[in-house]
Amino acid sequence: MTAIFWIAIMITCAASIAAAYLVVADYWRDRTGRSRDQIVDITENAHETAGRLDAAYQQALRDMRRRQ
Repeated sequence: MTAIFWIAIMITCAASIAAAYLVVADYWRDRTGRSRDQIVDITENAHETAGRLDAAYQQALRDMRRRQ
C-alpha cells in the first residue's frame, strides 16, 4: 500500500511540474497579448488538472484505508 501512496505522489508531482513547464515555456515563447490569454488558459487548465489529480489521490487514500 505504501507503493500506491508513493506512486500517487509521483504522479501528482509530475503533473505539477509539467503544468509549470507549459506555463513558463508559453510565456517565454511569445509575450504578446494573445499569449497572455493562452497563459491564463493554460494556468486554468493546470489548476483544473491539479484539482482532478488531488481528488483522485484523495480517493485512492480513502480506498486504501477501507481495505485495511
